[in-house]
Amino acid sequence: NTYFGAMFSGMIELKPDKDGRIFIDRDGTHFRYILNYLRNGELLVPEDKLVRKELLVEAQFYGLQDIIDLLSGLFPDSMLLPEHQGLLNSWVGVPAGQRWRLLYKGTRDSLLPLVFHEKCDNKGPTYTIVRSGVNVFGGYNPNSWKRDGTSTPVIGTFLFTIVNPVGANPYTIGYSSGSGPYNHDTHGPSFYGGLMLAGTQGSSNLRCGAYYDSHGYQEKLFGGANFVVSEIEVY
Repeated sequence: NTYFGAMFSGMIELKPDKDGRIFIDRDGTHFRYILNYLRNGELLVPEDKLVRKELLVEAQFYGLQDIIDLLSGLFPDSMLLPEHQGLLNSWVGVPAGQRWRLLYKGTRDSLLPLVFHEKCDNKGPTYTIVRSGVNVFGGYNPNSWKRDGTSTPVIGTFLFTIVNPVGANPYTIGYSSGSGPYNHDTHGPSFYGGLMLAGTQGSSNLRCGAYYDSHGYQEKLFGGANFVVSEIEVY
């Protein structure tokens, strides 16, 4: 189903020049990345976002789904780096290559809690990824979000840190007891007793409640007990 397959199967009419060469009307700036991938099966491309975006456009034109998947990532359009995306899959025990669908992005859809619920309620297990300044963290809800005012104790819920002020490597903060995800129309994705989000404002309390940080960093992981939300993504 690729452009090249269509070329050599006769689906696309070829018009070689006098030297037998075939002209493809595309910008060849990044074609070497595609050619090297077709040769050895490894995609080596700079981390530059513009280069990757332009290469993704070319991969879509040529119908190269493997390259499209590699460039889109497991969490398409996410603030997470590729190596962190793989970690999230490992934390919930799904196949390493599982891709997630972006349900909600605060800067795209609005940080209003009602908009979050319109897009994310009753969608099954989800990851919430939050950025506050340079800090990146979030939580996993193994059940659907709702807006009925309930707080559900759910085994399998956890919080996590990816980028933090203390320089710790990414790790999860396990659910211990009490209430889990908090379902209310005045709140965005919230984990009662651990991480609460309401529009542009967030708060955390890891010293008590349902979550306990065994590493001892507590609220420092999120930049403090109260923080400003720069971005929220829900997959």
